[in-house]
Amino acid sequence: MTAKGVVGMHVQTMMIINKMRVRFADFVKTEHFLLRQWERGVSDKELSIALAKIESCEGSQLLVVSRLLIRKCSNIKYQELFIKIDGKILITCFYCDFQEYLNAKKNENYFLITP
Repeated sequence: MTAKGVVGMHVQTMMIINKMRVRFADFVKTEHFLLRQWERGVSDKELSIALAKIESCEGSQLLVVSRLLIRKCSNIKYQELFIKIDGKILITCFYCDFQEYLNAKKNENYFLITP
């Protein structure tokens, strides 16, 4: 694929994302979040389960959603869902093994969401 083709695909993807709603469950999705959510296959159902358990959000936090909660939405995912938020703004999301993440980021504060 040529460079023009790649740029064209990126522009089309961003146009689709911009048409998607950016408010979700009293949170605001950034463009970066929307792109990462789409790339990584994180469903709104998974997000709603995680965000429903959050009572207050002050400052920057990392939410770690238990794989048991994720399995309620999708039987194919065997990793925890990580969601980075800043107040009521959703920054990014990704799947990762919790133990793997702890080994890499020993000093990171996180909020664990379990059933």
